[in-house]
Amino acid sequence: MSEKEQYYDLQQSFNSGEVSPEVANRTDLDKYRSALVTARNCYIRPYGAVYRRPGTIFCVATKYADKKSILYEFFHNRSLSYLLEIGEYYIRVHSSEGVYKGVEVATSFAVGDLDNLRFAQSSDTLFIASGSYPVKILQRYGDTDWRISDMDMSSPYFDIANNGGASDTNQVSASGTSGTVTITSSESIFTAGMVGAYIKLWHKIESQTLSLSSAASDTSGAMLVGESLTILTHGKWGGTVTLQSSEDGTTWKEYRKYKSTYSDGNGDFNASESGTFTEHTYIRIVTAITDGTCTVDLTRLPYTHVGFAKITAYNSGTSVTANVTDSFGSISSTDTYALSCSCGAYGYPKCVTFFQDRLVLANNNKYPYAVWLSRSGDYYNFSTEEANGTVTDDSAIMLSLVNRKEYQIQHLCASSDLIIFTDGNEWIVSGSSTVTPSQCLAKTQSSRGCTDVIPISIGNRIIYVQRRGTTVRDFAYSFETDNYDGMDLTILAKHLTRDNPLLDVCYKQDPDSMLYFVTTDGKINCLAYVNDQKVYAWSTIDTSGSFEAVANITAGTEDTVFAVVKRTVNGSTVRYIEKFSDYPNTTNPMQYVMLDCAKAVALSSAGNTLTGLTHLIGSTVDVLANGRHLKNLIVLSDGTVSLGECTCTDAIVGLPYTTEIEQPNFEVLGRSGTQQGKKKKVSEAILRLSNSYGGYLGDSSDYVDEIRYDGSTTVTLFTGNKKMTVPNRPVGGYVDSGRIYIKTADPYPFDLSAIIRVVTMG
Repeated sequence: MSEKEQYYDLQQSFNSGEVSPEVANRTDLDKYRSALVTARNCYIRPYGAVYRRPGTIFCVATKYADKKSILYEFFHNRSLSYLLEIGEYYIRVHSSEGVYKGVEVATSFAVGDLDNLRFAQSSDTLFIASGSYPVKILQRYGDTDWRISDMDMSSPYFDIANNGGASDTNQVSASGTSGTVTITSSESIFTAGMVGAYIKLWHKIESQTLSLSSAASDTSGAMLVGESLTILTHGKWGGTVTLQSSEDGTTWKEYRKYKSTYSDGNGDFNASESGTFTEHTYIRIVTAITDGTCTVDLTRLPYTHVGFAKITAYNSGTSVTANVTDSFGSISSTDTYALSCSCGAYGYPKCVTFFQDRLVLANNNKYPYAVWLSRSGDYYNFSTEEANGTVTDDSAIMLSLVNRKEYQIQHLCASSDLIIFTDGNEWIVSGSSTVTPSQCLAKTQSSRGCTDVIPISIGNRIIYVQRRGTTVRDFAYSFETDNYDGMDLTILAKHLTRDNPLLDVCYKQDPDSMLYFVTTDGKINCLAYVNDQKVYAWSTIDTSGSFEAVANITAGTEDTVFAVVKRTVNGSTVRYIEKFSDYPNTTNPMQYVMLDCAKAVALSSAGNTLTGLTHLIGSTVDVLANGRHLKNLIVLSDGTVSLGECTCTDAIVGLPYTTEIEQPNFEVLGRSGTQQGKKKKVSEAILRLSNSYGGYLGDSSDYVDEIRYDGSTTVTLFTGNKKMTVPNRPVGGYVDSGRIYIKTADPYPFDLSAIIRVVTMG
């Protein structure tokens, strides 16, 4: 390319997104041709276009203006979801449109707990793990009927190695086998924090024979059977002998029944058989003898009786009060006992998910590297069971990650495999076959670590924030390496997170497959992500305030992103829940919301006073009145805005925000090599627009001219090629960069699919 020769440079895609200044020097990269150096308040379409992000619609103020809250989606079905506002000691329920349902439940969660909450949902039950409190369950019984409680385990998991730190010879006994009992230890093992924990005792029970000789209707006493029994009847008799069983020793039902006929002084039947039980069961004999005499011998074979109780009160280091949940076999002392893995003293699970129809919990203070899987299909039961000396396949499982460094588990993600993220490495439990106690092995995959930000599943990949909070990675199985790993998705845009770690994230699948990452400086870093097309395009979102939390609601035909926004209104701090507007395909500008914290106002007849804007009292706002843009209006103390001489029937009122789009330096290889370092002038620009209006254009932010449309007083959105002369600089207009810069704060959409810049070398 020779000097003074004009070159028409076409950039027809922007799906590399905003890149860092360092990457903007890499003209050799393929992604350079589709990159931007500025994409502020923009979205990137995966197929190439860049467009002004829609505004936010005011929904409701959070409960506390001075305290943080987070958002979470409660999914009911594909047409009905709820938005949960979770703050200090409360959860409020909002509709999928952001309308408060008038439902609030009290919780134990302080502000400091909010970042530690982990969620897993099964039907209308949401499990919430915090690490500070027992796992909670939030249940929906109806549209306005919501209840929260502690998850009540039918059986917790007992670690046989957890004996309270006592010696192997320590003896523990209970004052009774059922009901409320006192449990005593010969060594000091109990603490006040163990209230709520469970204790399990093993007793070796000897054989016992229960006999009943009867010539009439009689009932024997009860005998507790653990595993096996035998029954033998003898004598000459007629009538029936019934064995009855009971789980608690009070409510009885028929277990087996034997019948004999007495004729000519002889009985025609005597029983001799055995039976087995998988649970502790009380057995008794009931006879109805009509002839002769029957003797029944019922023999219990030796077994090991396992019972457990929930500790309800702390008495001393050697004594607690407990309620027996599963009866003890004896009141004698035993040196075989265990304490449950979770309580106030040990901490509570910090992670929760579902995997292969098991509830999965992980990480408390005592076991930061442990994972517990419930029994199959029984989410509240973490018991184990043996049959013929072997633990059954459906028993609960405790899995410990073998770490040389004591990394703590941060997240559990269930897909085809169970993926375990710690603060130092990543593991999987293979789901290629059914997980059982004998077939459950965790394998380490990579050593990167993650933060508190909850990972997001997109297809067969997981997006997570790497330890220290400034790098976003994906994570998936690779057939080439037979291992899980992924790439750094922030490699081209390190400047966005370098000093601003990521705090929260949500994923909007439709349209455009975008992730929203909240940063410490109150902005949102937005990532358009389509892995199979190799699209990882970043842009930024800011507002006149600070974003603090985000959540996506999937109800309806299009996803909706909600945010908690901290603003200053009328001199006071407020926190609002706002939702990002959709982006319709229409030429009517009134169908778009391109202002923040906005509200639509409809008048019954044309007027110049807008009401109902108390959420913006004292604020300077812009108004789109029947398509006309009015700037710098003040919301009065009664929540009204005067339009002066302008009248309208429909208006959108809100806070303006600025969109900026800037290309990288012009580059094309000529006979003399690169164009970098040479003076050049961009004389014209042709913008390929769809349903757009407003904006300014130049070769930098210092030199811009307004983009002119037709002179009609009625605003109609423009589609087509918009040709514009680039404003000249004071001395010839020749610069080093050769960029096109666009900005707009007008409350109109701006959808750019290509830029053609006319460049002259000089």
